Amino acid sequence: MSRSDTGHGTGSQGQFLSEGVNQAWPFLTGEAFKAEHRVNAQPGAALSDIASYGNERGVSYQYFRTEDTGYFYMTDHNYTTPWNFARDRPAPTHIVIHIGANDASQNVTADAFVETYQTFLTRLRGLYPVQPIFVFTPWGWPNADGSVSYYYGGQYERIVNERHRIGDRSVFLVNTTGWVMWEDVFPDNQHPNVPGHQKIASLFEKWLIQWGLRPESQWATPV
Repeated sequence: MSRSDTGHGTGSQGQFLSEGVNQAWPFLTGEAFKAEHRVNAQPGAALSDIASYGNERGVSYQYFRTEDTGYFYMTDHNYTTPWNFARDRPAPTHIVIHIGANDASQNVTADAFVETYQTFLTRLRGLYPVQPIFVFTPWGWPNADGSVSYYYGGQYERIVNERHRIGDRSVFLVNTTGWVMWEDVFPDNQHPNVPGHQKIASLFEKWLIQWGLRPESQWATPV
């Protein structure tokens, strides 16, 4: 299993963790399966190609480029170049996407978000024609009173159902409702803390095993 992860940064790359991505759920999941893993994430970025929390472009654009959004502020390099996916060896065997919180925070409508997500999946399919794609629903924003604020209710199901309708049966919904509660986040910013990321990784690992994936017995490359 080689896995490629793309998602908004605060949910995928371990923002606010002392060891960053090394403590984040995508990294932990990859380690558990002895998978060569790549995390593609940008704190504050939306999927929609809009300015969001210091990012001039969205993940739907940035994922396919070489430079991150910091390029915009460099006077000697204020442009991007296409990423050469042919040089990704080995190619990913599984794709995991967790994204949408920053789109919701920027008041992107549900219909516009779904349209952007579908276009993004179509572009990914051009690169990865047969790989399973796992679409996470939001785990939301937990509150101290025990409630959880969710966004884009029913829209991720809509996205996956549309892929199935056009014949792409290798897109799977991962329902993360209830995975993250108040004790799993930093109280001052509601982003997953270290135990929270460990919990997400553990639950996703169980989900993958039930789906049919098994950890490798050893690493494909020496460590």
